[in-house]
Amino acid sequence: DEPTPTLAPLTLAELQASADTQEPAKTPLLRRAQYWPALRQSLQTRLAVEIDWPALVQQLAVDLKLEPVPRRSETLWAAPLWLIWDAAERLMPYESDFVALFRTLKRLRGAAELSLLTLHSDHSVTLWRGERGRRLSKLPRPTPGTRICLLSDLGALAATTALEQHWLASIRQWRSQGASVVAWLPSAPGQVHAALAQLASIHHLSPLGRQRAARRGWRTAEQRAEQHQRLQAQALRLLTLASCALHVAPELLRELRLLDPTLHHAPGSEALVWCAPAVGRSLQSRPLLAEFAPQL
Repeated sequence: DEPTPTLAPLTLAELQASADTQEPAKTPLLRRAQYWPALRQSLQTRLAVEIDWPALVQQLAVDLKLEPVPRRSETLWAAPLWLIWDAAERLMPYESDFVALFRTLKRLRGAAELSLLTLHSDHSVTLWRGERGRRLSKLPRPTPGTRICLLSDLGALAATTALEQHWLASIRQWRSQGASVVAWLPSAPGQVHAALAQLASIHHLSPLGRQRAARRGWRTAEQRAEQHQRLQAQALRLLTLASCALHVAPELLRELRLLDPTLHHAPGSEALVWCAPAVGRSLQSRPLLAEFAPQL
C-alpha cells in the first residue's frame, strides 16, 4: 500500500516572500505626465510686468488714446507658496502620491519661497526646513498674495461633516487675508463639498478629473450620504478582495483596486478600507480581523 501523504498547514515563513525579493513599485493614482501641466497651471499666476510699447504706439496711431495703457503679461510661479500636507490617518494610502506631487512641484518650480507644512489631526502643524521640522500650535497667518496648495480630501472621505466645516472656515479665512487656495484631492470628481469647490480651485487625482478645476460636489447632507453609501459599497468590495491576505498595505489595496473594473475609478475606497473596523492598526501593514482574514 502506498503511504498516505500527510498535509501540514502552511507556516508563516512559507507565506512570506524571500528576504532578497524586491518590493514592486506602487502604481500611482496619476502618472506625472498626466498631472504636471495642470499642477503648473494651478500654481502659476499671470502678471502685467511692463508697458507693451509697440501695442501702445499702435493704440495711439489708431485711436489717439493713451488709456488704458497696454502692458506685457508674464506667467510666473505664485510666491510665496505654501504646500499643506494633510497627515490624517485615512490618507496614508495616498502618501506616495503626495510625495511624488511634491517632488514634481519642487523640480518644476524650485524651493524658493516654497514652504512645506504637515497638518496633524489635532490641527497643529509642522513647518519643514529641509530635513528639520518645527512644531507649531496652529497655521501661521498668510501674507496677501500667498498661494496655498492643499494635499487633502478636505474632509470628503471622513465619516462626519466636522472636517468639511473646518476646511470651509479655514479657506474663507485665508481668502479674507488675501491668499488663494488650490487643492489636489485623492478622490473621484464630485466627492467634495460644493461650497469648497466654489472657494478653492479643486483638482482630483483621478483620470476622470481631466485635471481641470472641478466645480461640482454635494450640497446637502442627503447628497453626501448618497455618495458615502456608494463609497462604503466600493470599500466593502475592496475589503473582500483583500481577504486573500493576512495583512493589508497601501500598495496591496492600490493593486487590488486597479484589478477590479468596478473600482478602477474609486480611489476613495482605499481610505475607507484603511480605516475600516475590520482592519487593525499599524503604520505600514494592517492585519485583517477574523471575519475577513483567510482561514489557514
